[in-house]
Order: sequence, then structure tokens, then C-alpha cells
Amino acid sequence: MDCQTLRHHCPTWDDYIQHDFVKQLTAGTLAPDSFRHYLVQDYLYLIHYTRVMALSIYKSDNLAQMRVGQAGVNAMLDMEIGM
Repeated sequence: MDCQTLRHHCPTWDDYIQHDFVKQLTAGTLAPDSFRHYLVQDYLYLIHYTRVMALSIYKSDNLAQMRVGQAGVNAMLDMEIGM
């Protein structure tokens, strides 16, 4: 998906990229406490998202579906959360 397609199909995209948090992060003026809060919230989200992916393995109908879920869980545990 390119940027033009995203903008066309998601009119709120500009709201996301023009948010004060993003502007301050880009400018290097974001308060350290705000950034720390973001990191904690992101970490908690990743933990719960990984649990959802693990649940998809449990609910899979066959090994092929289980392997897809396993790849996602491994990526989250090894790359996203493991950083």
C-alpha cells in the first residue's frame, strides 16, 4: 500500500501523523515521561497481542494454520518484545 492509497482510504491518517505526540517526537521535544509512558503502553499491548496470536494457534483447525500462528508468536517474542 502506498501513501496516496492510504490517504484516500483513511481520511483520519492526517490526524495520526499530525498528532502532538508525533510532532514532538519528531522535533525531539517530547517529554521523557511521555515517551516512557508510550513505551510501557506499547510493551503491554505487545504482550496481549502475542497472547491473542497464541490463542489463534490453540483454535487452529490444522497444522498449516498453527504454523502461521507460531511464526507470528515467534516474531513477537524474538523480535518485538525481545528488543
